[in-house]
Amino acid sequence: MKRSGNIINLYLVRLFLRNLALIFISIAILSFIINLFDILNLSNSQNDVTFIQIIILTLLKIPEFMADIAVFLIMLCSMITLNSLNARSEITIMRSVGLSLWKILMPIIITNFILGIIFITSFLPLTIIANKKYNEIEDKITGNDQHNIFKPDNGIWLRQEN
Repeated sequence: MKRSGNIINLYLVRLFLRNLALIFISIAILSFIINLFDILNLSNSQNDVTFIQIIILTLLKIPEFMADIAVFLIMLCSMITLNSLNARSEITIMRSVGLSLWKILMPIIITNFILGIIFITSFLPLTIIANKKYNEIEDKITGNDQHNIFKPDNGIWLRQEN
């Protein structure tokens, strides 16, 4: 039973990660298309913007959007995975073999926890770097330096002396 439990756990994790990859890729493509039209509107006012710069700006905007909706996407992926298991009566079969519902859900819960740690340690710093690069390129194209307005010269401002 231990061997079959590991096989079932690997099957559930693989199914969950496949669904997550499909959802993330499809939402990233949708975000790319929407941001492309938004940045094309920005470039209409600037004459010297190349198509390569527009594509780079669009690609740099995707991680910020994906970071904003990542929790929702993981919840949606969990629901889709469990719904597909239920539609094919796999949850019923797993329960009839003797697995409790918690043993069925545990691989997905652990995978979500590990993905959360990876998201916080890897993806969020990447998002910050991409956002800074996007702001630099946008400021260079538009000619204004509006993103560095609140940047103090000598450190973080916490309290003003009277």
